[in-house]
Amino acid sequence: MVIPTCRLVDTLRTCGVASSGLTRQPRRTANQAPLRVASVRGSPLSSLSQSNCSFGLNLNGGRSAFAAGPRKSTVVIGCGKTIEDDPSVSETGDDTDDQKVSRVRPKVPERDFTGTAYVPVYVMLPLNVIDMNCQLVDPQGLTNDMKILKSAGVDGVMVDCWWGIVEAEAPQAYNWSGYKELFKIVRDLNLKLQVVMSFHECGGNVGDDVFIPLPRWIIQIGETNPHIYFTDREGRRNSECLTWGIDKERVLKSRTALEVLHQAIINLHNLMYAIPKYLKGLSLLMFRYSA
Repeated sequence: MVIPTCRLVDTLRTCGVASSGLTRQPRRTANQAPLRVASVRGSPLSSLSQSNCSFGLNLNGGRSAFAAGPRKSTVVIGCGKTIEDDPSVSETGDDTDDQKVSRVRPKVPERDFTGTAYVPVYVMLPLNVIDMNCQLVDPQGLTNDMKILKSAGVDGVMVDCWWGIVEAEAPQAYNWSGYKELFKIVRDLNLKLQVVMSFHECGGNVGDDVFIPLPRWIIQIGETNPHIYFTDREGRRNSECLTWGIDKERVLKSRTALEVLHQAIINLHNLMYAIPKYLKGLSLLMFRYSA
């Protein structure tokens, strides 16, 4: 399963910060003394009756709310952190508007997946993690993000290798410098890697903030021979990818389309296996045509 990076990293980053949520109280049995729900000043909870309120405070020792003497109260908030003896917690019901509980959410019970089939989780890296000069855009920031993913138990990452970047200037003049640096970071963090060879144009549509064209030498060929692109009956062409009509036609600088794609993949394969134990759990996929 592959999921995007941004939302997951942002979620994991905020996990270490306390959020304002109270835990759900366990259901009382008939033998337990009734508990009065301690109110929070200015909270909507103070207006609810005891019988209808499903949230509250944990009173130590299971003592009755009506017992005499001081008691210690604990509010459990996000990520398992607690606030003890918080002065904003009132047990008298006298509430003011200057202190409020912003969000009240129950704790989600964990599901037990023991015995079920394991599903590896790969996180998709941003499309623009490598620039048009085949350089890693933010190595340190990317490393920090992948450390967060590693701590969350993610198996690995998925990255697109764009044909328009690695073979941009001339036929068989491959440049993998940025991807090579990225692969080393993945290896050093002991993560697995899925590489998708993308032989189509990226972006160019409404709302797209990333644009990666086909290689320049392919575009130059298309200017004189537009038949290398898909064409419909009305003559409209889709220049985002090559047509399969030239799979066996030597129209790409004396090479067929299949030879061009195959040689690029072989070149990447040789790069990644040039160093022993370079990567763990490598998967190489190919995505030829635009969606």
